[in-house]
Amino acid sequence: MAPITAAAAGVTVGDIAAPQGMTVQALIAARNAGFPVYEALQVETYGYSKGEFQMVEYRRVYDINVLSSPTTKIVTVGAVAPDTFYVQPESADGRISVNKHEAHHANVSTPMTEFDRTTQRFQHSPLVRLPDGGPSVGIALVR
Repeated sequence: MAPITAAAAGVTVGDIAAPQGMTVQALIAARNAGFPVYEALQVETYGYSKGEFQMVEYRRVYDINVLSSPTTKIVTVGAVAPDTFYVQPESADGRISVNKHEAHHANVSTPMTEFDRTTQRFQHSPLVRLPDGGPSVGIALVR
């Protein structure tokens, strides 16, 4: 737990350091201590009238056995994010979106994928790779 609690104790927006010494056991300890752990499920590219954008889908990990899977994991501090949410990686504000759905608009022949934006923000650290083929791991401040 030391890497997580040390990082969480001094966390401020824009100053989140990568968790040094993080292991799968530390992810398990973080989950058991009540820190939400999320995994990055997929990165999808969506088109719109002015081009395209990417969204990363994150899902909260409840199953302890999933913590060692090779997907990217994020331990969050601060507010609790929704169980499933989306973040646009190139967005500077880190706004959390939810509720992926299709919408039909006038003068557009195919439905468009839209997201409901929340007031929450997701500020994450650089990722570090766990030893022995474990997942890439970071810490995020949700506010």
